[in-house]
Amino acid sequence: MDVESTLEELGLKGKKATVYLTVLKIGSGTATEIAALSSIKRPTCYDILDDLMGQGLINQTHKGSRRYFSAEDPQRLLENHRAKEKKIKQLMPQLSAFYDNASNKPNVRFYDGVEGIKKAEYEVLDSTECEYYYFGSLKSLDSVLGKEFLENLVNERVKRGIWSNALRVKSLEMKSLPFMSDGSEYLRRVRYMNYPVLGEIVTMTVTDTKVFISSSYQECYALIIESAELVNLMKVVWHSCWQSAEK
Repeated sequence: MDVESTLEELGLKGKKATVYLTVLKIGSGTATEIAALSSIKRPTCYDILDDLMGQGLINQTHKGSRRYFSAEDPQRLLENHRAKEKKIKQLMPQLSAFYDNASNKPNVRFYDGVEGIKKAEYEVLDSTECEYYYFGSLKSLDSVLGKEFLENLVNERVKRGIWSNALRVKSLEMKSLPFMSDGSEYLRRVRYMNYPVLGEIVTMTVTDTKVFISSSYQECYALIIESAELVNLMKVVWHSCWQSAEK
């Protein structure tokens, strides 16, 4: 075991571990002697010695006008860490309360531009469930992402074994994207909404923990909302629309 490296991991950063070990080895010495043996400048050595005394790891004595530094029992290191552990345990209820409050709040992220939308589309595939649900149109997706990106995305989704459950607008379909069709080959179930749509619309995807919104090229943004309540609501809405949609 590298003693000096381990001491650094325990909090004696930089030259502190070197100085501490030097004092342990020589038993007692002046700052000048300790600095020379540690290969550091004397002013720096004084600062480190003061810090080590503050931690209770070394002490000082005077012989005439000269100051001598010697090490306390190394057990003091263990005592210091036990004291820190005790303080951390005392703080845990408060820290846990902060964490629990934060984890119950929705997390919203906004991405601007094509690259942001692409990043969001790939994040959809991080779902821990083997399927997700979306509303949207191929025309809107193609206007931003293009055929090549969409095909690569589908291939990655199929490789991960994730089913896509799609509610799409029939008037905005594109026959030039065969890999976006219904069937087990592409792990996709599709039904169609006949509600008339005159322009571009966003695509909304609902996974196990998040709702993703990707716009068309006209507005060009992605929005990711991590909210259990919103996910539950949008799944209810999606399944309600699915029941009345056309195959």
